[in-house]
Amino acid sequence: MQDDSGSVAEVSVVPNHEKTSSEGNMHPIEPENSNPDAVSQSQQKSKDDSQVSSNQALEPINAEEDGQAPGQGDLSLPATLNQVVDEQQEQGQEEIHLQDSNGNEDSKVSVPEVPQKVSDEKGSDNFQPPSNWERSARLVLIKCINEFQEIRACTRFDPLRKVMGDIKPRLQTDDDYDKTLLIDFFQHAFEIEQDDVLNIALNTVSKLASFAYFPENKKISASNPSSKSMLQCIVDMVCDCINDEVVDGTLQLNVVKALSAFILCSEKNALLHGAILLNSIRKLYNIFLLGDDDSIQSVAQASLTQAVGIVFERLRAYHPSSLSGNFGLNDASIASTDSLRENLPNSEEKITLQSMASNGASKLDNVKIDVENSKTTTSLEHLSLQDAYLVFRTLCRLAVRHSSSDKVDNIRSQAMRSKLISLHLIYSVLDKNSDLFTELTFPPQTMPALEGLTLAQASRQYICLVLSRNAVSPIPQVFEICCNIFWLIVSSLRIQFKQEIAVFFHEVYFPILDLKNTSYNQKLHTLLIFQRICRNPRALVELYINYDCDRNSTTNVFEQLLFSISKTNSITPLDPGTYQYEDLLPSMESSEKSTTPFLTTNSSSLNSEVVQLTNFSDYQLKLKSLECVIDVLHSLMSWAESGFYLARGNISTDENVAGTEDDPLARSDTPKTLPVHSGRPSLEANSRSSSSLALADPSEFELNKQRKKLLRHCINKFNYKPSLGVKLLSENGFVNLDDSSSVATFLFNTEGLNKTTLGDYLGAGEDYNISVMHNFVDCFSFANYRFVDALRRLLQAFRLPGEAQKIDRIMLKFSERYMKENPSTFANADTAYILAYSIIMLNTDLHSPQIKNRMTKEDFIKNNRGINNGGDLDEDYLGFVYEDILTNEIVLKDEQQMAAIAPLMNSNNNVGLFAASFTQTGRELQRTAYLQASEEMANKTTTVLKKLMKQQKHNPKKENVFYNAKHFEHIGPMLEAGWMPILAAISNPLQESEHLYELSWCLEGFQYVIHIACLFGLDLVRDAFIKTLVNFTNLHSAYDIKPKNTMVIKTLLKIACAEGNNLRFSWKDILTSISQLERVQLISEGVDEAEIPDVINARVRPSSSTKPVRQVSGTIQNQTPKSSLKQLPSDVISELMSTETVLSIDKIFSQTSSLSGVAIKSFFEALCEVAWDEITSSNESESPRLFSLQKLVEISYYNMGRIRVEWSSIWNVLGKFFNLVATRGNKHVAVFALDSLRQLSMHFLQIEELSLFSFQKEFLKPYEYVMSSDAPVDVKELVLQCIRQMIQARVSSIKSGWKTLFGVFTFSAKARNDTLLSLTFETLLDIFEHHYNYILQQSCLIDMLVSFTELCKNGVNQKISLQSLDIIKKIYYNMILEAKDKNNSNPEDVSKSTFPILFAYYDVVVSAEDLEVRSRALHYMFYIFHEDSDDFNQQTWEIVSRKFIFPIFSTFSLESDDVLLRDEEVRTWQSTTLVEALKNIVTLISCRFEKLHTLLKGYFRLFSNCVCRDNVSLSRIGTSCMQQVLLENASRFTEEDWDSVVELFVELFQETTPRSLLLDEAFWVDDENFIRSNSAQYQTTSYNANMTSVNLVAEKQTEFRSMIRKCILQLLLVSIVAELLDYENIFKHIPQRQVLKLTRAVYESWQFAKKFNENKSLRVSLLSIGYMKQLPNLLRQETASALLYISLLFRLLKSESLAVDSNYSSEIAGLLFPACANLLELYASMTIEKHTRNHVSWQPVIVTVLENTTELPDTLFTDAIQQLYHPCCSMIAKGGLDDQLRACAFFKYSTARTKNFALHIQKELMKSRGGH
Repeated sequence: MQDDSGSVAEVSVVPNHEKTSSEGNMHPIEPENSNPDAVSQSQQKSKDDSQVSSNQALEPINAEEDGQAPGQGDLSLPATLNQVVDEQQEQGQEEIHLQDSNGNEDSKVSVPEVPQKVSDEKGSDNFQPPSNWERSARLVLIKCINEFQEIRACTRFDPLRKVMGDIKPRLQTDDDYDKTLLIDFFQHAFEIEQDDVLNIALNTVSKLASFAYFPENKKISASNPSSKSMLQCIVDMVCDCINDEVVDGTLQLNVVKALSAFILCSEKNALLHGAILLNSIRKLYNIFLLGDDDSIQSVAQASLTQAVGIVFERLRAYHPSSLSGNFGLNDASIASTDSLRENLPNSEEKITLQSMASNGASKLDNVKIDVENSKTTTSLEHLSLQDAYLVFRTLCRLAVRHSSSDKVDNIRSQAMRSKLISLHLIYSVLDKNSDLFTELTFPPQTMPALEGLTLAQASRQYICLVLSRNAVSPIPQVFEICCNIFWLIVSSLRIQFKQEIAVFFHEVYFPILDLKNTSYNQKLHTLLIFQRICRNPRALVELYINYDCDRNSTTNVFEQLLFSISKTNSITPLDPGTYQYEDLLPSMESSEKSTTPFLTTNSSSLNSEVVQLTNFSDYQLKLKSLECVIDVLHSLMSWAESGFYLARGNISTDENVAGTEDDPLARSDTPKTLPVHSGRPSLEANSRSSSSLALADPSEFELNKQRKKLLRHCINKFNYKPSLGVKLLSENGFVNLDDSSSVATFLFNTEGLNKTTLGDYLGAGEDYNISVMHNFVDCFSFANYRFVDALRRLLQAFRLPGEAQKIDRIMLKFSERYMKENPSTFANADTAYILAYSIIMLNTDLHSPQIKNRMTKEDFIKNNRGINNGGDLDEDYLGFVYEDILTNEIVLKDEQQMAAIAPLMNSNNNVGLFAASFTQTGRELQRTAYLQASEEMANKTTTVLKKLMKQQKHNPKKENVFYNAKHFEHIGPMLEAGWMPILAAISNPLQESEHLYELSWCLEGFQYVIHIACLFGLDLVRDAFIKTLVNFTNLHSAYDIKPKNTMVIKTLLKIACAEGNNLRFSWKDILTSISQLERVQLISEGVDEAEIPDVINARVRPSSSTKPVRQVSGTIQNQTPKSSLKQLPSDVISELMSTETVLSIDKIFSQTSSLSGVAIKSFFEALCEVAWDEITSSNESESPRLFSLQKLVEISYYNMGRIRVEWSSIWNVLGKFFNLVATRGNKHVAVFALDSLRQLSMHFLQIEELSLFSFQKEFLKPYEYVMSSDAPVDVKELVLQCIRQMIQARVSSIKSGWKTLFGVFTFSAKARNDTLLSLTFETLLDIFEHHYNYILQQSCLIDMLVSFTELCKNGVNQKISLQSLDIIKKIYYNMILEAKDKNNSNPEDVSKSTFPILFAYYDVVVSAEDLEVRSRALHYMFYIFHEDSDDFNQQTWEIVSRKFIFPIFSTFSLESDDVLLRDEEVRTWQSTTLVEALKNIVTLISCRFEKLHTLLKGYFRLFSNCVCRDNVSLSRIGTSCMQQVLLENASRFTEEDWDSVVELFVELFQETTPRSLLLDEAFWVDDENFIRSNSAQYQTTSYNANMTSVNLVAEKQTEFRSMIRKCILQLLLVSIVAELLDYENIFKHIPQRQVLKLTRAVYESWQFAKKFNENKSLRVSLLSIGYMKQLPNLLRQETASALLYISLLFRLLKSESLAVDSNYSSEIAGLLFPACANLLELYASMTIEKHTRNHVSWQPVIVTVLENTTELPDTLFTDAIQQLYHPCCSMIAKGGLDDQLRACAFFKYSTARTKNFALHIQKELMKSRGGH
């Protein structure tokens, strides 16, 4: 029966209780539980003729012939026959009128009354029915016999008449009788073949069947156990009583009624099983196809549906213990983390649709059941499972039958109706019984071939074949039901169909959305199925973790799902605004299959019209895809919120499992939905072992995802440049570059490689590439392959390169590999090689469009003669090869498939789009193109599934892990992987659409994405979506704002309120928009746009003039208020000025007090940036924009209650901002900022601060920064005034802030403005006089001291400086008094308390600008040293000397630049302060010598630095100080003191020795020669070379000047030492050992000068180079050091202490007399004419030698004369000698003091003359 909607109505099984109208017409009874379904399409091919006979339409179905092809399907709720057929009431009959589809009466059915069966009846053979039940059954039989006896044909048919005569008497008694007689009775009745007889017999059988009157265990022959049962015989009679040709409709209905009664019987002893059941269903199926009219077909469809349904209901009833009541998995389907790890490295071979649709026989196809003999060995549980499998397999085989093209076009044909009813029944079965498919396992007693498999595993190949053959059908109804079947697989069987689901996504449903010209129906229903997935969080998460995070899966299903939906959403209709949104609403409804439609011949549901894509349908698809995207986001958000809810509540996963819904993919609409079902991963139950291990860590999935992404990157790199790609693969561990077989295996097994690039890489001529190619070919197995097929298989792996040499190398290896596996095919490998190359050439010749003259078969045979080791190949074989290549080109299948679907990819096809919309011809052309393309898609899908099934067959025990979704941590990576297509999908409508519903969806999507991104910290995603929203606010162009922009603005404000804690850097964009919104609000109130600076566009109010102008977009235009030309729309103004908007803005700022510590810092950072943008856009305007700055102060008040830790981080941001605003911005802004800062400071000071905290110090830092900057004086003056106010108002509250305040005073004390100085001094003085105790409490006295010190150093106002110096002195006395009061027993602490004062004085002495201040500070400092240093110990004096005294002279070290000394200020310093300081130091040393004697070396170093200066007066003072110290304290010097002093002089001698002066002559000459040659001989040298020469000269000249300076210092040191030792007081107290040490240093100086003077060539070179204007020499240094050396040694010899120590005297004599002899000889060798100057210089030295020699004691004189006599004689005999000097020498040495001495002289002379 059929209702108005074309759906099948459910019919009750019970014979009575039909419902009729007053007119006698039947009304369908609606089912209580209807199951959703959707419209579908499919495509089938058939080789049948156009006319389908009854035998061709449906082959007989039985257990023996079933099982040749796999399939799968769906069914809706079944219906019964008894709503159509009435029963006969008491003593009479009631006619039932059946109507066809047009409402015409067709037939009448008379049904006798049947008594009801007793409820407690049992169904065994030994059971005796109650008398009333048996009596009722016999009455039915008697009535039937009576009716037969009234029919002439029956009375004339002797066998029937005889049987009736035997049975009737027995029935009229209560005695038992042989029921087998009924077999003969009904058999003879059916043999009459008269309609009225058949109708009576069928009605009787149906009533008896409803009472289970024909037991299944009752055999026809008791003696023959193998004989048929009574039940089987009766059923066979009913099925065979009519044939499949057109017969009377009443007979068909009665057959349906009878069969339904048998099938629906619930008694165990009367159940149909196996072949009987299949035969009954076959008859119902054929009546449905071949029924006389629509009414009969409807009844047959309802009965067929109910029959299939009852099979699975019985299966459920007989297996209650096997079902868990939910969709959970058994222990055999649990995977662990370890299995995940084991599964990852071993990549599986790809699953294909072709492998799933294998047509070859499998162990499942050959299952045969002997139902008659199975009862004894098989329980009802096993039989019910067997029946369910056989029925379902039969339905799948019916659904995959091919149909010819004309039958495909005719949706009402028997073939298409057969396909549709099969698909609907498959859907119904899967929809209601998916738990049975997953949980029931075949025991060995039922079907040994299926032992251990679940029903889903046994049926998998059939289900896959059903979808592969029908999923791309152009018939809408087929496609729709296939979509629904696929949805059931995804929702309920995804664990068992993991690989297959990926294939269908990749090969069918993604291409349908991606292809341009697929039909509207296909796209819509695909989107509807996708929408179901999108609305299920668990489905989305499991797609992601099982495919996108699976290294072995080549398809990223989740990502591709989003990309496909987004691509559909990118459709741009011509004019979407012309549609009314209400017209689009029907397409927004999801596809939910409610009831199975009637599939009768004339049913309205069989409408074959295919709706093509139009502009209107495009827009419907666009809206549906947008809805899918929103559903995805809602699902992700709900799953994430549920996970966070559980995490926050610490709810256990196990505690929550019990509360989940039965639906395995129940949508989570609220946060209460918990993302947990089983909590365990599942795998295929191929493995019979069971385990219970934990779920994998979510981080492992992400590692897999990243690894997979990295692999894709490497593959892309390989496709771009193979060598780089292989290197990258090796670096990331995918291949071993050292092992070419590893690379080859990877290239062989990895998908996604560009086959052209792969071919080029394998064909390259490098040794490594050749090795990889050989290993690659070895990966193939060509055993038992025909040669051409093997070659085709090879060339499917890569595109053969075009270069002949590359082809040659590949064919050589192919031939070698083929012959190794097929050695008997050809004579040798050469034959295979030549033939392979010849086939390649033949393929090009036959199929290249550029070749006109094709090769013939004879030519091909001729070309290959003699190639088989000299012999010919068989011509028939070569002819076969030629024909094979001619009919089937060797070409990549991928290219064939792309070429086949090319018509669908062409979006600009005029015939496909324009003509298809307006002309019938266009639609037909487009339909034909799609049929061809869809056929190719189906073939490709089938090929892929075949490959998959083959892999599963070869690896039956290989685990295919499927993980159930449990963790919410996956949501973040999922959004990160798919945010770009989501952004494209939901942002496009914001730009193009004006529909409010569509816009609201998009904005809802934005909220979802941003919420998820905030939850998981996805900064990039969050920022991208918020920036997109900000762009769509259109606030940068105020007058272009539309109502939809106001929606975006409100959404942005809502996001800011809801996600404040996680917005982080996105606050900048939001707050910028709020600033712009405030600007737009002002404009809407009438304020001139030009008066309000634009933050985004940086438009600045022009300066005032008579004709103000401004520059816009590079042009100068007269400024006209924009408001006078254009105004905001009133609806926009009302929205922007609405209370909701204003409150939302206020809420954002007021709710900042509830933000987290990190979030509030980000908020302040962003608001500071926006405020600065406002300020900079205002420039120097007198009315700058201060909106954000005001809000900054406002939220500071809101957040006053925060803890100090948070405020510290906030003020770290806020303080820097105030620094920036107060120093670099507009003056008016600076004033406002400082005043705001003062107010904030006042509030902060109200909060008590504990000791040792420093928050006050931090928040007052901006004042210090402003004072240290170059801010205007007015601003700095305002800072001081603010500080004075704070001190006056909150002085008792200031604690750590004092340090910052004194920092402000320190900087202000450096100002060059008298007003600032006066204000600073007054404030400091007030603090010192009135708040000194507060300063002491906070330990800030030193800070105050520093401030006064800076005032002293400032020379702008001498009076203030001197007053400040006096205050420092007061502070000193206060500090001393306080220290003594606190530390009476510790003088050291008292002395250390003076350090700050000493440092202040030192700082003033060194840095003060005013001379008077400097001198007074020096006086005060040394006053402390002289008068108040009694408590200073030696350690204190060391600190004082090194920190305060020595640094005064640090400016004048030996390394100081001479330029500094020429400065007038420095010279003034030297002549005043420095001189005074030196004098004070001398006095100090003498006064405190006992404590300072350890520092003598430092003080003498200080004196020496002064002596070594170029300043004469300074050198003199330094010498004088040194002498005075030594003279006054020589007697107090200890031996260690003298050692330090002498060591200092020795170091000075060493440091000032110009040793570089004696370097090799080339050091000074070579570079100069090079320079001169370059400048003199090569005038054409480049500028750079000349500059290099000049630089070399400059460097050498600088070095030489340094040497000269050291020579001068050497001479000065010699003179200082001589002068110091001339003082008898000094010489007397200095130890002789130290004097001798000094003489050695002097001697080295003498020898250095002597060596230089003797090197005349060096001196001449230096003169010639130009370093000196005259010949350089060190004569003065040589003579002075020689004289000092001789003098000191003579003084030592004549010392009284040497008489005691003879050894010491001998040492001195050994040094002295040889030196004197050398001097005399040197002098004697000089000629007066040449060495006049030298004579004069050396004369004092010679005189000193002679005089001191004669004054020696006799003993020493005797030793000396032996060495000096000859030099003296030589000198006396020298011509030109000065008379005085000659006389002195002669007198001294010729007038001997004794005769002995004269004789001694004579002897010596005789010895010298050789003994004469």
